[in-house]
Amino acid sequence: VDRIVVGLPHRMTGSGTAGETEMRVISFISFLKTVSGVPVFAEDERMSSKMADSAVRAAGGKMKDFDRDAMAAAAILESHMTKLAREEEAE
Repeated sequence: VDRIVVGLPHRMTGSGTAGETEMRVISFISFLKTVSGVPVFAEDERMSSKMADSAVRAAGGKMKDFDRDAMAAAAILESHMTKLAREEEAE
C-alpha cells in the first residue's frame, strides 16, 4: 500500500462550514496519517453514490443487485486517480 484515499463528505450547501460528519472524517484522516506510515489523501465524496446509481442504471441493473457503497468507493478512488493522472500530465 503506497497511499490511502478517504472520501470526505463536504456539505452540498457550499456554506464553507464543515459539518459534524466531515469533522469526524478529518479527525480520522489525521489519525491515519499518524499511524499508517503512508500518505493519506482526502477526496470529495459528494455525488459518489449518485454516480454509482447512474452507473448501475446505465448497465441495465438494479441497485439491489449491487453494493452501492463499494461502487461509490470505486468512484471516489477513480476521481483520485484521474487527478493524479492530470497532475502527471501537467509536469
